[in-house]
Amino acid sequence: MTNHWGLDKPIVIAHDFGGAVTLHPRLLHGCALERYVLMNVDATRSWGADFFNHLGKHVATFQGLPPNIHGAIVDNYFKGALVNDLSDTDFTFHKRD
Repeated sequence: MTNHWGLDKPIVIAHDFGGAVTLHPRLLHGCALERYVLMNVDATRSWGADFFNHLGKHVATFQGLPPNIHGAIVDNYFKGALVNDLSDTDFTFHKRD
């Protein structure tokens, strides 16, 4: 990682699966880091894998969903990943037209 960009000791901030990706050079290759911040790291099999496998088998069905149903699925999927609940005003996604 550091050799690729010519960095001596980079600062790395990693989130979700990015944490697993950056753990590889740090733990297996001893990559030196100035600072290393991991946030909400998912280093195991993805908690949404079953959903995405199902989605991949039924793409056309999901593409044809009405915007309100699509929005409800997206909202609930992401809310399922939260440790602490967010208020409805803090948790909004742009809905498809």
